[in-house]
Amino acid sequence: MDIRPNSQRSNARETARERIEEHAEGVARSRAATRAAAERIAQARRDAVEASRGSRDEIELSSTARLLGAAEGEDHASLVAELKAAHENGTLNTAERIRAAAERLLGG
Repeated sequence: MDIRPNSQRSNARETARERIEEHAEGVARSRAATRAAAERIAQARRDAVEASRGSRDEIELSSTARLLGAAEGEDHASLVAELKAAHENGTLNTAERIRAAAERLLGG
């Protein structure tokens, strides 16, 4: 049995209601922030997919490379297969190969 006067019980109930309302407002703000963040993430994913659709890797061959490519033979096919395999497994552009190419380009 509550022995407090009615005014104290009323104040306690009012305080409890205010706290509940404050908490509910905080939860609503948190949910809104979560929804906004989820929408930003979803938009970033859509933007990334859209950006990747328009991009394509391209290779531009020199006239010398085109002439050499015209002389297809077994050696050429095996070199192309070797380069393709190196590209696919990620060993085509190693630090050593880049350094050797740079040295050749710079005349070293």
